[in-house]
Amino acid sequence: MSNLQNKSNSTTKVEYDYLLNDIVYCGNCGNTLKVNRKKNWKVYRCNFSEKNWKYIDDRYPKCGKGYTKQIDLDVVEDLVWNEFLDTFKNSYIIKNQFKNEVLPNRLKDREEPYNQIKSYNKSISNYHNKIKQLEKNKIELFRQKLTLKLTESEYESLEKSVNEEIDRCNIKILEKENEIKITNDGIICLDIIPL
Repeated sequence: MSNLQNKSNSTTKVEYDYLLNDIVYCGNCGNTLKVNRKKNWKVYRCNFSEKNWKYIDDRYPKCGKGYTKQIDLDVVEDLVWNEFLDTFKNSYIIKNQFKNEVLPNRLKDREEPYNQIKSYNKSISNYHNKIKQLEKNKIELFRQKLTLKLTESEYESLEKSVNEEIDRCNIKILEKENEIKITNDGIICLDIIPL
């Protein structure tokens, strides 16, 4: 007998997610309606008979005879889902809440990428200015070499350092340009999503 009770008390794993499972009740007895899924037959049905079989007492109200004790699963879930969507679509409160809470954040989200692009462009401009200054420094180094203020080895060492810094700046410019491209792609995706 204890084995039978253990089996009956174990929870049955539901294979699918159902919209109204455990939240709809029998209109006759008030017991919960459970999913009964068989081939070509899906319904929520009153589970009074299961409870009555498990517990042979009067803890659950008895379900009357002659009443419809089941509802078509697909029909009722479609009905509830469509009503749910209609409520969201036509609710003044939800629209107002969206306008006051969600919309400002969405607009802010759209503004952020533009600010980020401005920041990238500013960095690119700074790197270009730095490259111009480094090119001027190379000319000055060459002048010092020609006037014998620098030896050949000193000039070559300094020129190498300046060229390496110019290369680093060019790499940074390419990175920022790539970031701008990625951000622009994100802006296009944001623009596709309606407000």
